[in-house]
Amino acid sequence: MTDNSAALPADIAEPVSEPAKTKEKLKLSSLRMIASFTARYPRQIGFALLALITAAGSTLAIPAGLKLIIDEGFACFVWLRVFSRKTVPPK
Repeated sequence: MTDNSAALPADIAEPVSEPAKTKEKLKLSSLRMIASFTARYPRQIGFALLALITAAGSTLAIPAGLKLIIDEGFACFVWLRVFSRKTVPPK
């Protein structure tokens, strides 16, 4: 193999380290840019947050409901159906 590092300019060959404050400013400026775009669509952001909360809640509730059905069995549902019927007096 040949050594190609001599052919590259000095600024490309050696990475320049940036100060930590500059990196933080870049990250915060990116968030500000996103905030300025999302501020135009508050209704859509609200619906998205509502959908996210609904999805998270159902993700937690469905397994809990299945656990209840499996642990208790279907017997409690049969008893609910029996007691909800009106009793007909014998003739």
